[in-house]
Amino acid sequence: MNKSKFLTISVIALLVCNLFLIGFILWHKPGKHERNNPRNFIIEKLDLTENQIEEYEILIASHKPLFKEKKMLLHEKENQLYMLLQGTAEESAPEVLSNEIGTLQRQIEILQYNHFKDIKALCKPNQIGRYDELMTEISRVFSTPRHKERK
Repeated sequence: MNKSKFLTISVIALLVCNLFLIGFILWHKPGKHERNNPRNFIIEKLDLTENQIEEYEILIASHKPLFKEKKMLLHEKENQLYMLLQGTAEESAPEVLSNEIGTLQRQIEILQYNHFKDIKALCKPNQIGRYDELMTEISRVFSTPRHKERK
């Protein structure tokens, strides 16, 4: 076997190994299911009973359309803001849009807060400790920066 054949086979073998490794990493992320399905995570974390799960489903059904509507409006306003960069806009236009974005973001936060308050109302006294732990976890998720700083 000459050097070029050996090098070609080695490169192909390394490429295949890397593809398998990437596939494994993408399909086996720790906590992937928890992030993709907060409903199940909350049910499991709080150890909700069947009746509580039914009530929780009703809460989700009432919360989801309002949340989606606000999120959609938020994205529209953000798009409008950045589209102003393509042309000439009135001086006050970015200020007006950023105020509208802030208002929508505030409404979304209040919706989420009230949703978790309603979940707490579903809890029995023996579940309040688990609820408090859940809120600590959630507050950590929302308070940590999304990107790690590079050193």
